[in-house]
Amino acid sequence: MSLSILVLSSFIASLISGAVGFGGSILLLPAVIACVGAETAVPVLTIAQLIGNLSRMAFGRAFNGDNR
Repeated sequence: MSLSILVLSSFIASLISGAVGFGGSILLLPAVIACVGAETAVPVLTIAQLIGNLSRMAFGRAFNGDNR
């Protein structure tokens, strides 16, 4: 049940974050806290945001043709 809550809330947060340009982690934080607890939520969300930002960087480089 908690996995489906996280998937749904992350999808909604990513839609809003994609439209607005920021705030995805702020929207996702309450759902992650409800599922895994406050002590674990911050590291989990930090790693998820790091992976998301690295993938955006890689996709941006591939799209722009940067071969460095």
